[in-house]
Amino acid sequence: MEELSRFGLEHLGTQDMTKRILALNRAIAFRDAGRGDEIPTLLESFEWSATALKCQVAVAVLSGARTDIESLLPKAIAAGEINEEALKNWPLFARLRSEDR
Repeated sequence: MEELSRFGLEHLGTQDMTKRILALNRAIAFRDAGRGDEIPTLLESFEWSATALKCQVAVAVLSGARTDIESLLPKAIAAGEINEEALKNWPLFARLRSEDR
């Protein structure tokens, strides 16, 4: 997934939201491959504050910002941007699902 996301970010003339989704997928791939040190640089290359709530949640999860996750996730669920299936299956949430918390 990391290579495909990198290719998309570097070579495709895609819309802004598509680039952000590719960046988030690449960050998930970095995390899952034990390359978490590369995540901040990737995420900081975008401005996330005016994006969809699901993107802001993803950035919070990938950044380990627990307070932001707890604040943004209920809003994203209420807005219908994140549903139960995403919570159960989206690789973004894999580590949160496995926590005892």
